[in-house]
Parts: sequence; structure tokens; C-alpha cells
Amino acid sequence: MQRSELPLALMSKLAASAGEQYPLDRIRIQKAVFLLVQRGSQSWRSLYTFQPYTWGPYSFGLASDIGQLIDEDLIQQESALVARYGPYRATETGEDVARKVWIQLDPAEQQFIRLVREYVTGRSFTDLLREIYAAYPSYATASRFTG
Repeated sequence: MQRSELPLALMSKLAASAGEQYPLDRIRIQKAVFLLVQRGSQSWRSLYTFQPYTWGPYSFGLASDIGQLIDEDLIQQESALVARYGPYRATETGEDVARKVWIQLDPAEQQFIRLVREYVTGRSFTDLLREIYAAYPSYATASRFTG
């Protein structure tokens, strides 16, 4: 798997579930890919490097790849109605590419991507950060979060 394919698979409709309560925004994408890299397939472990940052684990490489996916018209950021940053989703072209990525994943990897997406979109910002920080306290050291 190429590095940018993991976030694209995450943002695809193939990973979506009916139980999503919160948008897949930039912080949730960072936390989701962090969990995928930490707990997912062994082959994903070297895709991104994370460091403690403003809202916990953050990968500058992932942020760069998201920008590249936007430039390639594989994902787009929707308008934010309330929050500062809107949610991301795969474009039609991105969905086509994501389908090709998806069929290369084994069923356990597909299921794990779905579970992680459901996890990060099923929690409030506060609850998500609390849970990530509790599980990975070394990534909370530079955080602005006080909740």
C-alpha cells in the first residue's frame, strides 16, 4: 500500500457507516490514521510518523498527503457549517481509486478501517481526545486541550 492510499481508503464511502455522528474532519483523520498505524496491519506501521502536537498525535506527512489528494482531485473538503474546518470526503475519482485500493486489502483490514472511522466519527472532540490521550499519554505532551 502506498502511503496516501490509507487516508483515501478511510475517506471513501466504502469505510463509512450509518452510525457516524460527527464529520470526518482534519483532527479526526489525524486520529484515525494514527490508530490505523498504531493498531492496524503491520505493513501500515511505517506509513506515517506521528509526534505530540497541538491536539495530540499529528503527522506532517499525513497533512501533506491530504493536500496532495486534494490537488489530485481525489478528495475534497466540504464547507464547514459550524466548525473551523469542514469534513473531507473522496471525490468520484477518489472513490474509483479507493475501490482499487480496497480490493487489495484483506477483509480484516477493511473491517478495521471501518471500525476506526466509526470510532472517530462516533465521539465528540472532547471524548475522542480524552480517550486517545489516555491510551497514548506521550502524545498529549504538547496539547492545548484542557478538557
